[in-house]
Amino acid sequence: MSGLKSIILHHSYFRGLRVRIECDGHTNLQGTNGAGKTSALRLIPMFYGYEPNRLVDKVAGKDSFINYYLPNRQSMLVFEYTRADDERCCAVMYRKEGDAGFAYRFVKADADASVFHPDMEALFAAGEDAGSILRHQVPALDIRVSPEINRIVDFRSIIQNDPTGGGRRVQGARSRIDVRTLAGQFGLGSIRTRMQHIDALTTVSIKKDQMMARLKEMIVDSLLSDVVNLGAPPSHIKNEGLWSDLKSLTAFGEHEKTVKQALTDFESVKDNRLALDGCRRALSDLQALGADQAALLGRQMAGINLDIEALSTELASKREALDEQISRQRAEVNTYTSQVQRLEAERDNWETERNIRHWEAELANLPMVRSDLDAARDRLQVLKAESENIAHEADMAKAAINQQLEQDLDALETRQHQAQEARDALRSQHQQAIEALEQSREQELEAFEEQLAQVRHECEALLEDAREQERQAREPSATELEQRRNAADAVALAREQREQTERDLERLRQQLEQVSTGERSAEQHYERARGELQEAKARRDGIHSLLYPEDGTLLAYLRASGLPWHENLGKAINPALLTRTDLAPTLSGQAGSDLYGVCLDLDAIALPAAAESEAALQQQLSRAEQAMQRVELELGRCEEKWQGAQQDQARAKEALVRARQAHDKAGERYAQAEHSAELIQREVKDSIEARTVQAAEHVRHLALQTKDRISQEQQRRNQLKAQFTQRRDALKRSHDEQLDAAKAALEAVQEAVDQRRSAAAQDLAAIEQARDERLRGAGVDVASIRETEQRVKSLSDRIGQTQSMDEPVREYRYWLKHHWAGLEALKESLYQAQNALTEGKRQAKDCKASYNTRINALKDQAKQLGAGLKRLEEQLRDWEQLARSASELSDSIPVSTEEIAAHQPGAAEHTGSLESAALVTDELRRLIKATAETKDTVIKAFTRCVAALNQHPDSQVYQKWQHLHNARLHTSLHTEGSEAFRIESMADLRRIVEHDLPEIRKALIENVKSAGGAMARYYEELKDIDLRVSQVSRTLETRINTEHDFEAISDIRIRLLSRITQFDFWPQLKAFARDWHEWELTRHHDLPSETLRIGLSSLDKMFRSARMTTSDLGSLVELEIQFTENGRIVPIRNDNDLRNSSSTGLSSIAVVVLFGGLSRFLCPDESVTITWPIDELGELHPSNIDKLFRMMDRKNIVLLCAQPTASHEFLRRYKHRLLLSKDHGVRDFVYANQASPNNPLAQLLAGSEALTEGDQA
Repeated sequence: MSGLKSIILHHSYFRGLRVRIECDGHTNLQGTNGAGKTSALRLIPMFYGYEPNRLVDKVAGKDSFINYYLPNRQSMLVFEYTRADDERCCAVMYRKEGDAGFAYRFVKADADASVFHPDMEALFAAGEDAGSILRHQVPALDIRVSPEINRIVDFRSIIQNDPTGGGRRVQGARSRIDVRTLAGQFGLGSIRTRMQHIDALTTVSIKKDQMMARLKEMIVDSLLSDVVNLGAPPSHIKNEGLWSDLKSLTAFGEHEKTVKQALTDFESVKDNRLALDGCRRALSDLQALGADQAALLGRQMAGINLDIEALSTELASKREALDEQISRQRAEVNTYTSQVQRLEAERDNWETERNIRHWEAELANLPMVRSDLDAARDRLQVLKAESENIAHEADMAKAAINQQLEQDLDALETRQHQAQEARDALRSQHQQAIEALEQSREQELEAFEEQLAQVRHECEALLEDAREQERQAREPSATELEQRRNAADAVALAREQREQTERDLERLRQQLEQVSTGERSAEQHYERARGELQEAKARRDGIHSLLYPEDGTLLAYLRASGLPWHENLGKAINPALLTRTDLAPTLSGQAGSDLYGVCLDLDAIALPAAAESEAALQQQLSRAEQAMQRVELELGRCEEKWQGAQQDQARAKEALVRARQAHDKAGERYAQAEHSAELIQREVKDSIEARTVQAAEHVRHLALQTKDRISQEQQRRNQLKAQFTQRRDALKRSHDEQLDAAKAALEAVQEAVDQRRSAAAQDLAAIEQARDERLRGAGVDVASIRETEQRVKSLSDRIGQTQSMDEPVREYRYWLKHHWAGLEALKESLYQAQNALTEGKRQAKDCKASYNTRINALKDQAKQLGAGLKRLEEQLRDWEQLARSASELSDSIPVSTEEIAAHQPGAAEHTGSLESAALVTDELRRLIKATAETKDTVIKAFTRCVAALNQHPDSQVYQKWQHLHNARLHTSLHTEGSEAFRIESMADLRRIVEHDLPEIRKALIENVKSAGGAMARYYEELKDIDLRVSQVSRTLETRINTEHDFEAISDIRIRLLSRITQFDFWPQLKAFARDWHEWELTRHHDLPSETLRIGLSSLDKMFRSARMTTSDLGSLVELEIQFTENGRIVPIRNDNDLRNSSSTGLSSIAVVVLFGGLSRFLCPDESVTITWPIDELGELHPSNIDKLFRMMDRKNIVLLCAQPTASHEFLRRYKHRLLLSKDHGVRDFVYANQASPNNPLAQLLAGSEALTEGDQA
């Protein structure tokens, strides 16, 4: 029988001792706490190849495994065991030289004949290292010793005779020793014996506490760990940087379109800035021209103002002289007028109030009145005389009357003749005055007509000048022609630039088509290479799966068997069966060449790929890997070419975008130039129309002025005529008045003559009557006397009054002669003075009008110049503000000297005259507005992008940006945060977008591919584990032999349940894997969608927070033991259920039954004894104890228990009962019948059990 026979601890935790623990039968260990019972139990899993370091936390407090079990260089753990042919071997664990851990060696002999051979004692005593003894001294005894085994997995594979299964525990690692050969030489059992995971199984039963957890761990480790490949959860602390990079890239990607547009706008801003500089230079030239023009206009205005001042002074001087003249003439008119008025008033006083003419006539008639008086007196005397004298006296009276009458008539005739002469003289004077007046009228009218003709000539000349100006106003001026020419030149230049950009755009469009064609071709080559790589990987994986088949498959069994199955079974078997794991292959007892009794000529069958030898498959695998490497290199080259073509395409697209923008700008400039030309045409047209209207208005105004002036002159002529008419009428009235006076005087004389004649006739008649009456009577007539007396009195009074008026009449005549006679002269002088006054006023008016016309013309000219100067100054101020705005805007947009040198000037930059100022200013305003708007857009986009970058300070994009930003801070001339600095930093942003970001994106794509692929593979692994768990559970239910003799329990089953689909992350992981595979098929060269990235990040955080590891398979499954106790189903899922779910001991029995079945499931060869380390079996019914040990014996399982208190029924079942002590090592308990005969106590206790101590050194 093959199995462990004993364990020898040399200088182990029994310090300074060499102790032996027998294990060739059931063994019970006893001893006090700390005696080393549990430490001894843990030696069993070590023997089967369990990792000692996994027991460290369970061993001896704080000491490590090597310090506890192998405290010095002579320390050894020697496991004696037999193989199938009862060949004794030893497995030795010892401390390696240099205290660098521990190692294993197998020895082909028992311990006493090899390791502890008597010849070795001297070496041990001399302090020789155990490793040196095993390497040199034991082989010197002609004992075969294996090479030093440094890997636990190799030792486990050898001792359990499982070379391939053990090797899969550490994938990719290859042993330096021939594990297969050593397993055939030193493994338990025979060459056909296969066992697996006994080491893990034996760790479960060491302690009763946490047994269910350890059993699950053992099953997982035994049945799952080697058949599933669960890598570490695809989460890593470095993924934080990846997610940060992704978030940064995503956040930045949200602004990528804005950034690209901002970069395009950035180029536009720089182009506009350069155009701004050109327009600024043109504007500076315009400002200089404008300043010169303003100075010229100022000088012209100053000259005109001096002329105005001189004319105003001259006008004032002339006005002053004319005003003095007018004042004198007015005073003269007033003097003459007052004199005439005084004379006329004096005449009215003489003639009206004093009735001087009556008295003048009375004085002239005074002699006649006196004659009448004398006659009356005579008559009275006659009347009073004697009758005798009546006749004589009458005659005498008559004679006197007649005589006096003649005298009076003579005087009256003289007066009458004088009056007639005076009348004739008046008529002659009037005629002369009329003729002189007419002559003066003709002369003045002739002079007026000459003056009127001159006025008409002047007005006609002004009108002709105005009409000429009107005709000139209808034609464009030289300035306007210059503006038109400049505008036409600007339009032509803009058209030429637009046509050039159209040609550039078409050329770049063709280049883009060529580059796009190259990119598509490169992509096709890349896709073709990728397909070839997938095919090469598939071929490599197919060969790899044939060379390294999955554990448990028929192919793995055949390759591990060492049989020549390639040329027989390999040709005949269906290749699909080779990958099956449920065929349970075994070797028949007798080899043959037939198949189920049928012999075939296998030489006629070609060797299938699965049956190729390992050497041939290695060669095929090497060739496939080389081919795959070639394809990978070709794929890399194709990818580089494709990426280069993509970069070329991106650059071509960007160049096309810039060219399109340049074309758009050229179109805008052309449209602006045309618009400016149209504006100039319209302004010229409006200016011509305005000038024409102004000139026409001026002509109309001059015509009206001419008409008004001629009308005024005609009115003056009419006034002059009216004045002459008035003078003639006044002269006629004066003549008529004088003539009437002369006529009146003549009539008065005639009346006086008539009156004198009548009076004389009356007197004569009266005298004759009186004579007659006297002659008829002699008496005196009293009435006649009284009447005569009354007449005498009346005539006396009359004469007295008339004589009293003699002096006034003389004064009147003097007044008439010396004053009134000068009336006409005064009136003539008044007329002349009035004409002189009128002429003076006219001259003053004409002088004022003439000077005012000249002054107003100068003022108009000055006003026009002032308006032009004001407009020009406003333009200059506007230009200054425009230049300041352009300068501030330009200063905020840095450009390089190369960009300045490469700039092509626009149409507005070629202008150099004030007439083209509108082109410059309009273009400059357009550029300022467009540049400011675009700059604001760029700065806003820059701010948003930088904010997006700053949100993820751990990302690569942020670090790249910080590097560029810090470099910019050291080289820039602008303050950080200023607009100029941000605009300048757009070049860094361009580098990020065009250079760093694609590289980062490419690396991130690969990293995300790696992380996402790992996550998807992890899903596949978990999915596979879920399937494997179901398979293992079915295997456990169907293949574990749970036969037993315990009547109280039945239907003992063990099930392994997957918890994978119950995890919270499973639906998300499943959905992610599905979407990921779909993405891999379509968009492998781009970042996954945001949903996929969020899902990947979320899963990464879940796994990181879950702290899952590659050895955490136990967390993915649940173990359930189920049995029926007296018809009641009892489920056990944890240690609490194990303790409380059934009656005392039955749960433990059920577990032991399962352990037995598991042991023989893991080691089907029942000739190999399995040693179980069990801490305590617990309290069992005596009947069940017997059944338990019978089952153990039937299954060839040996128990190594550490039950300090055990019943006699228990103890008698053990072959070895050992007492452990730290000081004395291991002692063996024996029954009394086996004790020394010299033991009286044992003899007294005959029939009862007695124990004695026997030392085993």
